[in-house]
Amino acid sequence: LWKMGKISISVIIPTFNRGSYLKKCLNALFGDIIYGKHKDVEVIVIDDGSTENVKKQATEFPVRFYRLKKNSGPAAARNLGIRKAKGDIVFFIDSDVLLQNNGISHIKKNFKKDRNIAAVQGNYTKYPYFTNFFTKYKNFLLHYNFLKYHRKYGKGIATFCVAVKKNVIKGTGGFNEGLKTASIEDEAPGLMIYSKGKKILFDNSV
Repeated sequence: LWKMGKISISVIIPTFNRGSYLKKCLNALFGDIIYGKHKDVEVIVIDDGSTENVKKQATEFPVRFYRLKKNSGPAAARNLGIRKAKGDIVFFIDSDVLLQNNGISHIKKNFKKDRNIAAVQGNYTKYPYFTNFFTKYKNFLLHYNFLKYHRKYGKGIATFCVAVKKNVIKGTGGFNEGLKTASIEDEAPGLMIYSKGKKILFDNSV
């Protein structure tokens, strides 16, 4: 039986009709949580009005599950996750992302090491789990683009894999729910965080 302690990190995963991907995502995530003995981490899955039963896959794991009545877009799903989060840090990952081993440990270490850090941005791996040509090419390109443009500190956030202090993301007003598809909905909050002089640390090991 997995018993949680006081929550410090809330992982927020929005999903829409991605039950099979979500299951792989949660399997990797809970592998890291259990291996690292992170009893202060909760996982929140937000079903963005899926037409398939993603709750079945999600609730095979000890998650907090919420469902939007209609498909409203990832911005609305993430905002709901923020409102439900108990942790001081909200960690956004996409439902097709497999967290690397010790990812949560790296996030904790970064926030503990420098209290002026507002966010920790992860990167795409060079060697994706999904091995079709398009995925491999896309991940390889995105991995090196992140290395090229972010260096140590970034100027924005990308919500496929980013941990942010909850008070910081709430201070931006959250994500623009007028954007109904996954596109640039994370750009405005990221730029706002950067423009306020807050540190967005880039960590290639997450």
